Amino acid sequence: MEDFNVMINDCHLNDIGFCGSPFTWNRANLFQRLDRFLFNHEWLAKFSATNVEHLSRTLSDHAPLLLNINVINHTGNFAFRFLNMWLLHDNFNMVLENNWATAGPDGFTTKFFQKSWDIVKEDVIFAVQDFFRGNPYPKFFSSSNIVLIPKIDGAKRWSEFRPISLCTFFNKLNSKIIASRLTTILPKIISLNQTGFVKGRSISDNVLLAQELVNDINSKVPGGNIVFKLDITKAYDNLDWNFLYKILSLFGFSQDFILLIRNSVDNCFFSVIINGRNHGFLNPLKVLDKVIRFLLLFLL
Repeated sequence: MEDFNVMINDCHLNDIGFCGSPFTWNRANLFQRLDRFLFNHEWLAKFSATNVEHLSRTLSDHAPLLLNINVINHTGNFAFRFLNMWLLHDNFNMVLENNWATAGPDGFTTKFFQKSWDIVKEDVIFAVQDFFRGNPYPKFFSSSNIVLIPKIDGAKRWSEFRPISLCTFFNKLNSKIIASRLTTILPKIISLNQTGFVKGRSISDNVLLAQELVNDINSKVPGGNIVFKLDITKAYDNLDWNFLYKILSLFGFSQDFILLIRNSVDNCFFSVIINGRNHGFLNPLKVLDKVIRFLLLFLL
């Protein structure tokens, strides 16, 4: 028995434990755990989810052992995420100067750009200026990650998840610039009946108006009264973008501005994050979230 224990130590074998009955053998009133699996480090590194189960005895006085390997197939690459705590490291600026590049769904936070502005500002400013000259996004700038957030516990259907788009900082920056320029002219060209997403107007005004109308629904008037409640669902998916470009043109927007919107729509790619890893690239029609709210107001 001593030689057997020496062999286990020399081979660096491990007993990973078990589930089920604490004993694998018994005779009369004597119970022992005589049977077990032993694993080396290489096995545990490759099959980290391995577990051992002690099953019930049948004809033999030894219980059968069930080995579950539970192979986990990892596909795709892990999405990079910048952690703000890295900014506190003494060598952060030196590492950044030697390794700066922002291609792809970067995962960089606003604090990263604030802390590193002296190093990255020339690249960021040049990229923004290039976009506003009418040049389309390179694929690695227009790429976004999609994370599926479950709406309920134990979600299994697509309708039970809420997709969240994680755009690049560059995408958000250009979106904010376009949106800020639109805010100065929106009140002049959007109908007074539209109260949502317009500065100085409140969507609650329409709620109060609707309540007053419902309260008077039973008023006697020629022809009677009727109320319609319309809900435009999935407006992003049902809208023809070429129609939107035409509407922008009819409102007097220049072709240069319309080109900015078109470049934001036509060259976007999505990668879905599942179990922390990126999977594939999709190319649906999509616009910057903050801008599309404003543009849809022209059509309502």
